[in-house]
Amino acid sequence: MRLPPLLPLLLLLGGRAVSPQDSLSQLPTPRNPKIRLYNAEQVLSWEPVSLSNDTRPVTYRVQYKYTASEWDDVAEVNCRKTTETWCNFTEAGLLQGFPRHFNVSLRVQAELGDRVSAWATVPWFQHYRNVTIGPPENMEVAPGEGSLIIRFSAPFDIDTSMVTFEYYVYYWEEAGTRKVKGPVKSNFISLDDLKPLRVYCLQVQAELVWSTQGISLLGNLSNTSCHKTTMDAATKLEQAILTFVGASLSVVLLVGACFFMILRYRGLIKYWFHSPPKIPLQIGEPLTLCEEARPPVDTAVVTRFGGSLRGEHLTGSASREFASFSHKYLKDPAQPILETLDKDSSPKEDVWDSVSIISFPEKEQDAHQSTLNQSAGPAQLSPERGH
Repeated sequence: MRLPPLLPLLLLLGGRAVSPQDSLSQLPTPRNPKIRLYNAEQVLSWEPVSLSNDTRPVTYRVQYKYTASEWDDVAEVNCRKTTETWCNFTEAGLLQGFPRHFNVSLRVQAELGDRVSAWATVPWFQHYRNVTIGPPENMEVAPGEGSLIIRFSAPFDIDTSMVTFEYYVYYWEEAGTRKVKGPVKSNFISLDDLKPLRVYCLQVQAELVWSTQGISLLGNLSNTSCHKTTMDAATKLEQAILTFVGASLSVVLLVGACFFMILRYRGLIKYWFHSPPKIPLQIGEPLTLCEEARPPVDTAVVTRFGGSLRGEHLTGSASREFASFSHKYLKDPAQPILETLDKDSSPKEDVWDSVSIISFPEKEQDAHQSTLNQSAGPAQLSPERGH
């Protein structure tokens, strides 16, 4: 006898047929459950379940399981009937989550009154095997004499009897080749043999090493930071010597330039700084007295013979007229010279072609006047002798 087609399916379901009522009473399964393992964090998250025909809030239930244990609720955190779509097993003030060397599996289920969903399971994980390691924290860099001293702390606390952290420092001079120092187990690293007074940029990276399992996980690099090294003793001495030599050369060049300018423009410098000559007191007082005793020269005379008074050269009748003016002025400075000259002026030409007049002091004028008198005496006696 042939069995009905649905009988094998009923046998597989334990002899209990699934009615349409049962399928409608089951909630959708939470989708995309995933565990976030970042440093010490252990956070399970999933996508919410949405219902179009029910506005009541859906709650969720999370369970865990170790390799050799049964599924159980998480008692330390509120993940039994939560409306959140995440469950943080390392909340502040609570335990450090699941043991980091254990194999752990998680599952989540949606609940709404009497209705529940199927379990959504997260694959097995080990914290030390699957963790994402962040950069070292609290990093400080102190510039030294041709060095950089770096201090930092571990990305998170670990069981040092089981795993360890090792560190790498990547550093380079600006626009230079990148270098690396490590692995170093200490959180105090000194970069030596750097050039003084140069800017170096660096990044630090942590590596988690689980030796017994042969596991090594590199963490994220820290942000790039740049620092300038200080001078060492040799550089300080070199800079002091260079400063002294530079200052000395500057002084020498300045003195040389001043000396060259003095030699080149010494005439002009003498003109600027030379005081006008002064008449000695023994000579100045008599000249002043003579100047005061001498009657002033008529303005008309200055206008008429200004060129000769300034030492210019006169020719022709002008020279003869000025010679006659000089002769009569020396004999009697007080008489009106111009009127006499106008009366005695003659159109006759003299044998002189030109006369240059030189002014003398009063004593020399007296000597010159006596010389003229002596020369005029014979000239006046000659007609008498002729008679």
